[in-house]
Amino acid sequence: MAKKEAITPLHRQIKDVLQVLESIIHNHMTNAVTVSSAKELLIQIDFLCFLCLLDFWCQILSLIDRENKLLQSKTISIDITAKKMKGLKASIQNLRDVGVDNIIKDATEKAYQSEIDGDFPIKRKRKVKRMALYEAENDSHLLKAKTEFRSQCNLVFDSIILQIEWRFEAVSAVSSDFDFFNGHSLSKSSVDELKKKAVNLSQIYKADLDSSDFQSEMASFKYQDAAMMDNFEKSSPINILQLIHKYSLTDAYPNTAIAIRIFLTIPVTVATRERSFSELKLIKNYKRSTMGQERMSSLAKISIENEMTNNIDFDDVINVFATRKARKKTLN
Repeated sequence: MAKKEAITPLHRQIKDVLQVLESIIHNHMTNAVTVSSAKELLIQIDFLCFLCLLDFWCQILSLIDRENKLLQSKTISIDITAKKMKGLKASIQNLRDVGVDNIIKDATEKAYQSEIDGDFPIKRKRKVKRMALYEAENDSHLLKAKTEFRSQCNLVFDSIILQIEWRFEAVSAVSSDFDFFNGHSLSKSSVDELKKKAVNLSQIYKADLDSSDFQSEMASFKYQDAAMMDNFEKSSPINILQLIHKYSLTDAYPNTAIAIRIFLTIPVTVATRERSFSELKLIKNYKRSTMGQERMSSLAKISIENEMTNNIDFDDVINVFATRKARKKTLN
């Protein structure tokens, strides 16, 4: 997300950035070090290749950032994550198929508007030992940078797609273990199929699920759920769990409730946890070097759960604190 937020403003305001750099260079009041730095930046930016790379990464990071925000939702489950990963892969693949030529075209138009050199320079290959005519069909050392740029972009696309495929397969493997906890699968699967899936899931979570009881529960739950729920075939795992709690079925179907809770609480991303650890750097600073573990944990909870903290009525908290700490003495 941070990388996308850094690139997007530069991509949208590249013309203004060039004008600012030019004004710094021609400003006689600017010191030599600043002028030199501005010239170096201008040399790097004032090329079509830079605009192409800027547009290239802006498109990729926008797609990934959008999915990241969706994956960090508190209500998302791992089966939805697998579908979103599949959609992200398709988006990146489409960008690879048609995107590079469009990127070059858009960058060329932007270069013309910003008065930047609108062509790729021709790069010379490293000289190699000459071979005999019969050993090499072509000994030309010139290579167009546009072709090289297209090749490098495709390598990046392939690498990203490969990483998404790996993650998609990992998420799909976990999701497939719980794929019978929705209305469509419960209605279409036979009792024997549900029992077999219950056995497989019980083997994975031996400490949480009892295999024999779980099989018996699924054989009954298939019909109970259909009888008590409207729109049964379109129900999701969270709908089924809500049904269990609504009609107090936890005692009758304990393994089913536990299995659905496991499924719904499997984390799909670690970004929130990483940010939580980053919060500790702000809390445990050098001014609080003598702070104890209990106070640090309490401050960390307040910082991490800031949405809940912001909704607390502190007048009520003060009243509760005052009531508990009041030193009352009965007067005769």
